[in-house]
Amino acid sequence: MPNSFLPANQVDFVNWLATFDTKLNSYLTVLNITAAEKASVHADFIWAQFAVLQADLFKTEASERLSFRDTLRHGPIGTPALQTPELQSITFPAGAPVPPGIEPRIRALVQRIKNHSNYTETIGHDLDIITPETAAPENPKPIGRADALPGCCAQVFHPKGGFDGALVESRRGNETDWTPLGLKLRNNFVDDRPPLVAGQPEVRTYKLRYQKGDAAVGVWSDVFSATVSP
Repeated sequence: MPNSFLPANQVDFVNWLATFDTKLNSYLTVLNITAAEKASVHADFIWAQFAVLQADLFKTEASERLSFRDTLRHGPIGTPALQTPELQSITFPAGAPVPPGIEPRIRALVQRIKNHSNYTETIGHDLDIITPETAAPENPKPIGRADALPGCCAQVFHPKGGFDGALVESRRGNETDWTPLGLKLRNNFVDDRPPLVAGQPEVRTYKLRYQKGDAAVGVWSDVFSATVSP
């Protein structure tokens, strides 16, 4: 929707919703936000993030399988042997999916906030619910998710958002320094590094940044993690 406080891009919308969900905690009392309203916003964020991640994942999966099919059929002869595409898995959020209509629900809540007697423009700017007069310069920020796999592995998902890939950095266990994991050209990968302490569960923490050509683009994602076990 043009001239809207809500981003049109799916990844940007999820990032906006994540920030709104967090910052709303500061205004629960002053704006009389109910526990049910806050819970609804958080659930909408969790499922919106999942929807974007799974859609991007299976879009890539479909493209790879079509390429596999067509190359098998048409060759050309002498093409190196193909690797069978792997079937990726993704963990669903806990509980039942939220009802359709995340954006209309958010717009209704935002309108109620703006109608509240305690609402100010300062609050509006902090919650990022004021419609901009002109579009802000783009500063893309990836979103990501990590799911634990057996054998102390983690699967990391990250929509490419129209960019070439994502730079990934990670910390394991009690590490304080980030370790670069390189540029990931697919929208998911498996982190199969051995744990720092053999046989023990370990928290794997990640952050992402888009890459276009030879240059990093935008800002680092929010940090996300998964706890892996032997």
